[in-house]
Amino acid sequence: MLSGLRSFLRPLNRLLLTLVFLTGVYQLCRIIFICWNHRLFTFRGPAEVFSIFWWGVRMDLAAVSLLNLPVLLLLFSAQYFSASRRGLLLSGRVVFVVLNGAGLAFNILDTGYFSFVKHRSNLDLWYVIGDSAGSFGSLLRIYFPLVLLFLVSMWLLVRLS
Repeated sequence: MLSGLRSFLRPLNRLLLTLVFLTGVYQLCRIIFICWNHRLFTFRGPAEVFSIFWWGVRMDLAAVSLLNLPVLLLLFSAQYFSASRRGLLLSGRVVFVVLNGAGLAFNILDTGYFSFVKHRSNLDLWYVIGDSAGSFGSLLRIYFPLVLLFLVSMWLLVRLS
């Protein structure tokens, strides 16, 4: 009984570690967002900054949980369908990297985008991306630190998955 429970929870241990990592990356993104766009904000004191980060942790946990719901379903399915366990676990890893990579990409992209529109990204972002495709090289030079953050985060995400 205990051995069966242990084998059932084994994939979840690694997932939990990775979810903690993701929450930390989202907090790092929030710090970078505030530093990158600091001239657009006026904070009344440390209590307000703490409040922003506390609220942000809750939003990050909700986002990470929702993004990883399909991964949890695949991991649980792998425990019950032993014939296709290997394929389900591999699918879970791929879905994990794709979904969380997209979440990180939007979060990091929002850091640079915010200074232009003064609000977080929405569907207008697709039009802006289409219009700015011709100036990709100059945008890459300007936002290289954000691109580097995304690439390092993705590398770590793949390594942890």
